[in-house]
Amino acid sequence: TIQIQPSYKFPFMTLPLHTPWYTYLLLAILDVEANYLAMLSFQHTSLSSSMLLTSLSVLSTVLLRQVIFRSAKYGRKQLFGVFMCLVGGLLWLRAEVDRDLTSDSLDALHSTRQPHTGIVYGDLLALSAACLYGLNDVLAEYYVKSSNDRVEYLGMLGFFGTLFSFFVQVPLLEKDQMQKLIADVATFDDDDDSSNTMAGAIFLLLCFIIMLCSFYMSVTVFLSMYDANILNLSLQTGPLWAVVLTMLQKSMKNGGALIMPPVMFFISLTAVMMGMFLYESDARNETSNKDADEIDPIRNDDTDAIEVI
Repeated sequence: TIQIQPSYKFPFMTLPLHTPWYTYLLLAILDVEANYLAMLSFQHTSLSSSMLLTSLSVLSTVLLRQVIFRSAKYGRKQLFGVFMCLVGGLLWLRAEVDRDLTSDSLDALHSTRQPHTGIVYGDLLALSAACLYGLNDVLAEYYVKSSNDRVEYLGMLGFFGTLFSFFVQVPLLEKDQMQKLIADVATFDDDDDSSNTMAGAIFLLLCFIIMLCSFYMSVTVFLSMYDANILNLSLQTGPLWAVVLTMLQKSMKNGGALIMPPVMFFISLTAVMMGMFLYESDARNETSNKDADEIDPIRNDDTDAIEVI
């Protein structure tokens, strides 16, 4: 492994860095906003829908990686695989729009509640998060491979992400929710119901933090060996697990009755999975060809010489 000497320093400190600190600040802001939009979409649309639409980050990853990594080239099968992923996500988005319009028409007919566009709004939030996720993954691959220091990348991303979240993001966008949380803690009772609710919330928050930290550490290791396209395509199985968990949750609420998602979801998921398979199969073939050329360079040289003669 080639060790690259750090050429930058953290402001007001002697901490050496491979990348300027303000670059890590921008990366942290992008990462915070991507996660914020993804979490916000859960409030307006279903978990399975949000997971499927955020999986479209592979499209932005392919386009941005072509710009940042000039040497990145894609075969026809890879591009067709990306197209299939895009078609799958758009099919589900169209189904969500139609379902939202139908719901609004029924509400207006029966006058039960005001028409809403919350589901479509949540889907748009998930699509925006997908674009930012793709950009973050490409930039993460670039800086992890250029500096060859995963510890520095994770440390700076966590440090600046924490500062931006608590001192900028929360006061500007989540001020009311923070005040409500502080008021709930201040008026916390010691009765069993309040204790169980608070303990459950803390437990879920800790689980989320641990899983997210583990995910980020695993991603940096993965990106140091492979590219961001393979990462995003490998994460396409996320919607499948989201569907399974959503079905279990709804079944528990309905007394054990199994509730299946719409047929269009499985059609969209199939298209996304087919696109992932096409892309990865073509990428593996290209990698095998490159490895064969590197293993037997003398044979290739002899072949070229015979062709010239």
